[in-house]
Parts: sequence; structure tokens; C-alpha cells
Amino acid sequence: MRHSENRLEKDFKSLNHKITMSDKENDYVLNEINQRMNKNSLSKNRIHVKYYLATIAMAFLVIVLAGPQLKNSLQDLLNSPSSDGQNDIGIIGEQDNIVVTTDYKEALRTANEFLIAWQKRDPELGQTLLTEELIGKTDSSDLVMYFTGTSNPYHHSFEIVGKEKVEEGEYHFHVWLYENYTGVDDESSTPIKHGDEVVTLEVVRVNESDIGGVWKVNNLP
Repeated sequence: MRHSENRLEKDFKSLNHKITMSDKENDYVLNEINQRMNKNSLSKNRIHVKYYLATIAMAFLVIVLAGPQLKNSLQDLLNSPSSDGQNDIGIIGEQDNIVVTTDYKEALRTANEFLIAWQKRDPELGQTLLTEELIGKTDSSDLVMYFTGTSNPYHHSFEIVGKEKVEEGEYHFHVWLYENYTGVDDESSTPIKHGDEVVTLEVVRVNESDIGGVWKVNNLP
């Protein structure tokens, strides 16, 4: 019995010696493990980089292909009426439903010339751009006062922020009018809006015999 126990003990020590690695062998195994782990990590990093590059390329492709549609959708969103019937600039109705034709360009030119006359406080130029109907129902002194305004604040600038074709021969232009104060440095001051709302300038064709027609302003916004 004692002999058997000694034999087992020797066999166990021999087996333990066989499976016990030297320090050199242990370092080799650990080094192999680290190298494999680094290779796996590098491979994963390469996969991540490829994934990010593919994502960027896909996003760029979407922007290139869908850019015009996105622009149109954004424009439609900006021009769409809100719950109270007005869009973001306070104008009722569908905006910018304009096909650029000779009529539109002539109407736009008349609108610009009228607004320049307002800006320059020039009643003589301004009255040449008005319809006979408007001149006939408006007192002459009121017409002059509309264009000359006051000295403080004075007419400063204008901004056309919308337009629409109402019917054949009539366009409406939606405008912000700005004023500034006398004695204030124009470079450091901020013009104020003339009124609290966007105004509408009505431009109509009054003579169809001429090429493109003759276009006049039919209201004082």
C-alpha cells in the first residue's frame, strides 16, 4: 500500500513537471497571445474606418442626388401657410408662384422704380408710376406726402420679400419698408421697419397695346 502511494506521488510530480512551462516558454506564449489580440484589434479598427468612410460617401451621395429636392422642400416649407393663414413673413396666400415672363419682368421693374421713388422721396417720379384710377381718387397733397414722408425718420430702404401672380395682368409684391433717423450715423444705426407688417404693392397692366404692356402701381402701401 505504501509502495503504491509513493508511485502515485512520483507520477504526479512527473506530470506536473511536464505541464509546467519555463519563464521563457511562458513569455513566448504571452507574446503570441498579445500579437494575436493586436492583430484582431487592428482588423476591427480597419473595419470601423471602412464603415465610417462608407457612411461619409453615402451621405455625400445623398446630398448630391437629393440636393435640389431638399431645397425645393425647404422652400415649400418656408412658403407654406401656418395655422392662422400666414406664412413666416406674415403674407397671406401662396407665395412665389411665379413663372418669369415678360409681363412679370415689366411688373417687377415698375415695382422697383416705385420703391426707389419712395426711398429717394421723389414724388414726381413716383406719380408717373401710378394708375390714373389711383391718382383720381387720392388728394394730390397726400400723394406728395406719401413720397416725401418726414425728415425724422426719413425713408431709408426697402426689401421685396414675396410676390404672387393674382391674375393675368396683375402682380402683388410684398415689401418691408425701412426708415432711419436724421442725425444718426448710418453705419452704426439700424433702420427701423415702417409699420408693423409687410405691405403689399399692387402692380397692374393698364395698356395692352404696347409690347409687354404698360404697368402701373394701383395702391399706396
